[in-house]
Amino acid sequence: MQERDTTAVLKLTKQKLTMKHIIARIETKDWRSATETLHDNGFVVIKDTLKQHECDELISLYNTPGRFRKTISMERYRFGAGEYKYFQYPLPDIITAIRETVYPLMQPVANKWMQELNIATSFPSSHEGLKKECHKHGQDKPTVSHPEIQ
Repeated sequence: MQERDTTAVLKLTKQKLTMKHIIARIETKDWRSATETLHDNGFVVIKDTLKQHECDELISLYNTPGRFRKTISMERYRFGAGEYKYFQYPLPDIITAIRETVYPLMQPVANKWMQELNIATSFPSSHEGLKKECHKHGQDKPTVSHPEIQ
């Protein structure tokens, strides 16, 4: 019994350290440049956010029953070959850490877009605030996808 408790504590400690490292990597990125690129191009690639073993951890979830709420066949929509899946709650810790860390850095871009489009909407300053706003309007599913494109 004690051995199982020790193993669980060690696993939780390792997960917390991994999340701290991911958050630290995110925080060291050039967010001024990233938000400018996002604003100007509508997308931005933030390189080297996850290490290979962290990507492998997410990839290993792909065939786990119950982790995804929906699977999309790309061929059906003429998007090419392959499929992607939508995670269901609870999201993997890595995804949650990224969402909660990146959202407040990207939120000003979304608000600027609303202003430039003359749309009287502004986004909350925290990811938790966004989730509450989404739930209030009936959006209670996460939309993070995990592509498996051939």
